[in-house]
Amino acid sequence: MCVVNLREKFPKADVILVKIFPAHAPGNRFYEDIKQTNIVLDKLHLEIDPKVQVLDLTSDLINLDGALKPALFLKDKIHLDQDAGYALYARKLKPLVEKSLRVKPAANDNKTISKQ
Repeated sequence: MCVVNLREKFPKADVILVKIFPAHAPGNRFYEDIKQTNIVLDKLHLEIDPKVQVLDLTSDLINLDGALKPALFLKDKIHLDQDAGYALYARKLKPLVEKSLRVKPAANDNKTISKQ
């Protein structure tokens, strides 16, 4: 597994694992393969390692019926929309990166300051 390889070579490194984004539609083989792969990732319990953070955006990217939220994807139903989709991704990823870098948000704006 990739995380095991990283841990062997870089034992002190923080790892942010982003689960595979859903694509296409429920019932589509591609969609179902992604879903099954993410289930396998869950079974690895990678979050037990305090240096590993797992980001799962599935519930943010799909409706209750499993269909993709159209505003977040391009028409190909694979790639995130440049604005809405990637804005969501960045917003959810940012706190994990800040935690990994031991950075805390500044009180008055979106800039960050390093803990020292």
